Amino acid sequence: MAVLSFEVMKHHHSWGVHSMYAPVIVLPIYVILFHLYPSLTLKRVLITTTEYSPNRDAIQEILGEQALELKHTKEEVVGLLRREKVRGLMREAAAHGTQELENSFEQMPARTRTFVDKAYYASDTNSDSFLDAEEFRKCISSLKLHVDESHVTYHRDGYVRPASEEWFQILAPDMRGVTHTQFKVIVWALSSANDVALEEEVVLQCLQRISPKTSSVNAAQLQALVISLTCLPNASPAIGHAFLRESFLLKSETRVMPEGYRASMADIAKLITVIDKDLATQQGLD
Repeated sequence: MAVLSFEVMKHHHSWGVHSMYAPVIVLPIYVILFHLYPSLTLKRVLITTTEYSPNRDAIQEILGEQALELKHTKEEVVGLLRREKVRGLMREAAAHGTQELENSFEQMPARTRTFVDKAYYASDTNSDSFLDAEEFRKCISSLKLHVDESHVTYHRDGYVRPASEEWFQILAPDMRGVTHTQFKVIVWALSSANDVALEEEVVLQCLQRISPKTSSVNAAQLQALVISLTCLPNASPAIGHAFLRESFLLKSETRVMPEGYRASMADIAKLITVIDKDLATQQGLD
């Protein structure tokens, strides 16, 4: 930078005439300063503290952070697929009748059912026996039910549709509103989403909808798949390798994963169901 600045000041006339060459020089300097230098500095610090002159505290901290990130990513993947399964149950109920899900709601504690009824009637501000989209959103919010508003979908008309509207539209496709009975079904679905168990077939179908032309994945492709599921853009590149290694260990007695290994979508679906069971067991213990 010093040499460049000196040359610009010394030959300012030439630089004024040939200014179009400035980007050719400035761009590499920008890449070096803001990409290569920080990246290489970080790698050098990690190598010197974990390999050349090991710092045990640094190693433990790095491993702990990676383990927490992996656990969080697993929870995000499983949570989304659980909610997707419940959405499927609701879509099926919307097509063939909601009686079974209504019966499931009646199995909830009486105090909870009473509270839900009061919230519904309090939110029906115009007393038309329907909750429109805005009334529905406020009522769900008052009940403190999780509808993953951060996970939005893009409607075919071009606008962004939040998750609460998607739940609403399953039982109210005409957007008129949900009845008291339909609202109870949605409440049961939202409150039970974290309690359902995943099956390999359901998970595999979901994965195939996301990547219909993919039959097997490597670490990088699995990383992209996990990011598309969880909407975690800052997920560590090691996440894909961790998932791939765990899927390999499920079907192999050796602990050394061969280089270039690819896992089938069925293997990934099986891994996610195993993770689901492990998380359910841990939640039960907690």
